[in-house]
Amino acid sequence: MSFWPAGDIKEELGVIGAMFGGVPASLNFHHNLDYVLEGNREPEQYQIRIATDEDVNFVYERLLEHNGVRPQDVTLERGQELCARREKPEMDLPVEAGTRYCYMPELVTDKIVERSWYDAEAKEKLSLGDKLFGAARPFFHFPQSCVSFCFNLIELADRINEEVCFKGQRHHSDPSDRSSDYRVPWFADDIVKKFYMTSEQRTASCALM
Repeated sequence: MSFWPAGDIKEELGVIGAMFGGVPASLNFHHNLDYVLEGNREPEQYQIRIATDEDVNFVYERLLEHNGVRPQDVTLERGQELCARREKPEMDLPVEAGTRYCYMPELVTDKIVERSWYDAEAKEKLSLGDKLFGAARPFFHFPQSCVSFCFNLIELADRINEEVCFKGQRHHSDPSDRSSDYRVPWFADDIVKKFYMTSEQRTASCALM
């Protein structure tokens, strides 16, 4: 699966909306569509070792529930069926209450807090303040980009590390312009290759132990 704007940002949805409040989004659930949308570029593949397929799928299904999407409607098998009928394997998310697409997304900052919305074990670990005043909502309640969508899914699915892996890893060549944050090179080189391809634990500063 991958996360895209539900239309052309420049021609239909608006660049200002994509920069700030977010625009309607869609899920693509077959690699053939991604291949075409990415200009027929072959994807790079990585073996993620900090989270299982089952744990990633569990978080993904919580995102689907939030958006009123049935998991069986966006499986790879369903995508293959649509491709065979020459239909696009994609589904637009709700415009009003759904997860929106944004160039400057929200990233997970506290796994325990966000998991507590759907995980009883995490809820037991909440601080007294979070229990009294309410914990922060999961990332899919906020606008996301294609990169943050993947990053946040994997981070919440990661059962090896309690700390979120982005502290000190962001590129800020111009602190006043966050539009260059969290792009594919950052994710692939500074996060995936350094931290996601090993099952070693990492410290609070994201150094491998």
